[in-house]
Amino acid sequence: MIRRLGERWTIPILVALRGGGLRFAGVKKSLGGVSHRMLVRSLKNLERDGLVSRFEITGTPPQVSYSLTRLGEALLEEVDALLRWQRDNDPADCAARRLYDGRPSA
Repeated sequence: MIRRLGERWTIPILVALRGGGLRFAGVKKSLGGVSHRMLVRSLKNLERDGLVSRFEITGTPPQVSYSLTRLGEALLEEVDALLRWQRDNDPADCAARRLYDGRPSA
């Protein structure tokens, strides 16, 4: 599952679903730029990993809604912690890069 975090659309999809369930079109609209095919594949993978639930809504036309599972919500909490760490340590990271980039080449 850790490999899934490195995929391009995993975290944006989890964040999009944070506020509750969305239909497929809502997820696609909130991401902007994801192809239909890639979104279908990403949602299927997240469902397979137990991070997202898929609900079929009967009617004409049939619709599908997606939401985070408890596991997905727990993972999103950890992602939030990582993003806070990044924000809090950005000045040190920038300073380290400037120092590294200013070194003479070997």
